[in-house]
Formats: sequence, C-alpha cells, structure tokens
Amino acid sequence: MKVINQISDTIDIHIKRLCNCLSPVQRLVITVILFVIFFLASLSMIVFAAYQVGKQDGKLMQIEHISPAPVVYQSKNESYEME
Repeated sequence: MKVINQISDTIDIHIKRLCNCLSPVQRLVITVILFVIFFLASLSMIVFAAYQVGKQDGKLMQIEHISPAPVVYQSKNESYEME
C-alpha cells in the first residue's frame, strides 16, 4: 500500500510542477480541451452502446404472426334437449 501512495505522490508532484509553469490562460485552455475530449468520448460510448442494444436482438428475434382462432357456429335447427 505504501508503494501505491508513493507512486501517487510522485505523479502528483510532477503534475503540479507542470501546471505551475503554465499561465492561467494556458491552464484554462488545457482544462477546456480535456473536458471536451472526455465529453465527446463519453457521448460516443453512450451512442455506440445504445446502437448495439438493438442490433444483436433483432437478428435472433423471429416474428411469428398470430393466426385467428377458428369460430364454430351452431345452427338454429339443432336443439339440445335435456332428458
């Protein structure tokens, strides 16, 4: 666990050094560019996942038409008598 914390701290120190060298306008530009990149990546993943949801199911699903049930008519001449 200590090794992971040390690695994280060294990365953090290097990032802070790089950011301190930049002007505030450059920091803002980099922040906006990274935000747009991550936003477009997440949006494309959502669209791709939504497209894939219906793609595989449509190939496996078979449409079966429902046929009407036969109707039996009873003629009026036939009478059933109870004994």
